[in-house]
Amino acid sequence: MTLHDIKQISIREYLHTIGIYPVNNRDYYGMYHCPYRYDQHASFKVDYRQNIWHDFGTGDGGSIIDLVMKINRCLLNEALTELNQYISTTGRQMQDVFDRETVKIPTITIQNIIPITHPKLTAWVR
Repeated sequence: MTLHDIKQISIREYLHTIGIYPVNNRDYYGMYHCPYRYDQHASFKVDYRQNIWHDFGTGDGGSIIDLVMKINRCLLNEALTELNQYISTTGRQMQDVFDRETVKIPTITIQNIIPITHPKLTAWVR
């Protein structure tokens, strides 16, 4: 399972599974009480469309991996282990994620190098 695949795990579903629910819920985002620190007002936003979170109290944010690291106060490898356990224990259907081929990014090849001749570019370089 790649990092990209793990980042597809719904933050909303994960929070629900660990007993954290939104205070205010909209179609495309939810406002929560922060799951890793005390806050009086819901200052933790989960964007359901982009599957990212943002803590307005601290300015932190990121993917599900970053969130699990924050909640559990752990390192990346421990967070990935936690998320793999989450997938296996919840019976979450990830077969489509496993079946997808890894997208290969084409490499960039330099075909030729020519000297800078334009006067404005040469003046800027000096």
